[in-house]
Amino acid sequence: MENSKKKKVLQKVLCVGLSVFMLGAYAGTAIPQYTNTGIVAEAANSEADFYTTENSDGTIAIIGYKGTSSDVVIPSYIYGQKVVQVDALSNSKKDNKDFITSVTFPSTVTTINGPAFYGYTKIKSVVIPDTITEIGSYAFGNCTSLTSVTLPKKMIDSCYGMLSGCTALKSVTIPSGWTEIPESMFSGCENLTTVNIPNTVTKINNDAFSYCTSLT
Repeated sequence: MENSKKKKVLQKVLCVGLSVFMLGAYAGTAIPQYTNTGIVAEAANSEADFYTTENSDGTIAIIGYKGTSSDVVIPSYIYGQKVVQVDALSNSKKDNKDFITSVTFPSTVTTINGPAFYGYTKIKSVVIPDTITEIGSYAFGNCTSLTSVTLPKKMIDSCYGMLSGCTALKSVTIPSGWTEIPESMFSGCENLTTVNIPNTVTKINNDAFSYCTSLT
């Protein structure tokens, strides 16, 4: 009878130990992040690939990138804190402007500060999520390999010169939610031939299409 009790106690101890081990293993496992376009490959970027700073409300701003993948996937959360802002993907050890070829933003990001991606000459396409409410001046200026850009449905007020100097850009569609084209937005896009402007736009600001010499 006493041996039976000992066996039951031993079984309980083993079960508890196994549960703790499994929980610990799960806690150390990276959970895939989701964006508005679907699941992001877990191996694309780890939380440790980014330099960050904490905002006053506990959210995260990305200020640099030290990963090895040229296709950058920004996570929705880094160590449990929501990523809402991208200031830069710079790296003091190498020039990321000649290294990064694409950037995917999660739906948590609302702000891209300028000039976050100015002069990133290898980036070929940009999809700006509809969740973005603020883009700084020249945020994607002089991205000379950029051939495709998808703008958010709502107009961004603070995007002076956002796509200026993107010399490979040939066609752009302005979403119907925009009422203005910001100042110098496409200035120097010398190969831009087509711009689809919806009838919601009532104002084209200064130099929006200056030096667009191929625009017909």
